[in-house]
Amino acid sequence: MADLATQSTRPNSADQTTRELTWWRTQGAQRIGIAAFILFAYLQTIGLQGRPGIMWMNIYFPEDLLSLNLSEILDFFRDLRTGIPPAQALVEIGTLQYAGGDGLRVLMGDLYRLSLIASYVIAIRLSSGQSRLQSLLFWAALVLSAIFLRSTVLIHPQNAQLTDVVYPALIVLFVALLSKAIRNHQYPAAAAYALLSGLCLSLAELTRPFVLLLLPVIVIGGAAALFRRRDLSPRRRAALACLFLAPLLILSGGWHLKLASLNGGQIFWSNYSGYNLANAWPPLERSISTEGLPGGPDPPLRSDRWENRNTQGTYEASAELQRRWLHDIVLAQPAYTAAHSFYRIWDLLSVHTSAISIQNKPELTDPIFPFYRTGVWLCCVVLLLRIALLVRQIASARSLLPLATPSSLLALVTLGSIVLTAIGDHAEEGRFLIMLLPCFVALLTVDSSTSALPHRARPTWVMPWRSVRTWTR
Repeated sequence: MADLATQSTRPNSADQTTRELTWWRTQGAQRIGIAAFILFAYLQTIGLQGRPGIMWMNIYFPEDLLSLNLSEILDFFRDLRTGIPPAQALVEIGTLQYAGGDGLRVLMGDLYRLSLIASYVIAIRLSSGQSRLQSLLFWAALVLSAIFLRSTVLIHPQNAQLTDVVYPALIVLFVALLSKAIRNHQYPAAAAYALLSGLCLSLAELTRPFVLLLLPVIVIGGAAALFRRRDLSPRRRAALACLFLAPLLILSGGWHLKLASLNGGQIFWSNYSGYNLANAWPPLERSISTEGLPGGPDPPLRSDRWENRNTQGTYEASAELQRRWLHDIVLAQPAYTAAHSFYRIWDLLSVHTSAISIQNKPELTDPIFPFYRTGVWLCCVVLLLRIALLVRQIASARSLLPLATPSSLLALVTLGSIVLTAIGDHAEEGRFLIMLLPCFVALLTVDSSTSALPHRARPTWVMPWRSVRTWTR
């Protein structure tokens, strides 16, 4: 483009063709595309409102927590052990104390819209290059984001849980910040990015209970990716890894330590996972009526509330259901387990257009939904290709170090979220899928190179216990 600008004001046909073919690859064109998407998303999401996490299963309503003093707030979080996301609950209760119910409603609307729009904008902007392929992926991601966001606006209001849009925003932000921490040559900036990426990952774990199962691989991969920077001294590389780990140890580790010490040895931050499993596995659901359960929920706290599931009895019943699932289904019937798991994943990826099927709500119809389904299925193909590429890289390197890249971690988180969501609950597949859509978009744009090292010479490690290294340019 710079060469074209220095030529005559009447370029020949070849120059004109070059200009017409390359304008869409410029940063200016991409910025215009992002601005247009933000305007489109802003107009589409006007009036949308997320449901507060403290209203999970209608155990509490905002008015129940409106006038708590500090001691009562501390008691609430000491006893909190059910499906109310703890970090989100802290924000919501704090808002209630300082701004009342009206302030909470404003927060739920603003946070819902911000999380939904930001998750797609960040996912689109993961593409940092301007090659022909990267530019094509950028525009493909932009179009897909518009389709996915419009579909979300149509489907999600049936059960607009705020966590469904906060979780993917945290995941794509974690990937973006980790990429910046790996690539940034300014150490103070890289340190800040590493700290913030760990914070986002910790908050994501405190938003969805199943993330705890994925956390060991993600944490090790993220720390290893930071430690592999060859342009920094070993001390600074270790400091980056420690900054990444600090929020995870303090926030996630602190909350799980609280659960283990004050809430009967509970591991996952929700005490309701076993009941969700029963929704997805018919033999487990039948065992509730045939064999009964120990413990169980308490009566409602008020006459217009649902059962109180924030109890030790609920945890005992949930743990028993998890034990039956593992011993009576997974270990005793492996063929049925594999077949039913495949069916549950297939059902999730069938792209339901009703957020809730348990209430026999009809599937919604709209001209956008055929494009929505096609986009989801294409993204699933991209996910499978990325997983296949990762397996090939691991086999070629004879090492697990290919896991230590943002693209690999994103693929693993997305795949893990699909599998654990599908086999872990049922009857809200349309809503569950919305949680994955920004991650699908990010799979198109995130850098898929085997190494994100900023140094020219990249080490290719062989088996971890050997001391041999080969260097490639």
